[in-house]
Amino acid sequence: MTRALQACGQRSLICYLAQSVVFVAVLAAYGGGLGDRLSVAGSAAVAAATWAAILGAAELMRRAGQRGPARGSAATADLPDRVNPDSRPARARHRSG
Repeated sequence: MTRALQACGQRSLICYLAQSVVFVAVLAAYGGGLGDRLSVAGSAAVAAATWAAILGAAELMRRAGQRGPARGSAATADLPDRVNPDSRPARARHRSG
């Protein structure tokens, strides 16, 4: 269980996104619409089942040596200030360093 939690933490972005997609698809009125029909216990059961599935998926990705798919997309996004601090204008470099 500890390794699965660690795997989820290492893939926190995709785990968060997966949780959000499932909750919208199942609970939101413009999704499955169960949010209005489920009791608090029912909503908690959906949340627990979602997290159990996400935890299992994160553990499988850990065993396969895969990073989360969202991580690769975020890492390759166009972020010139973070990727190469020298790409900022000289005035901005002077203020920060």
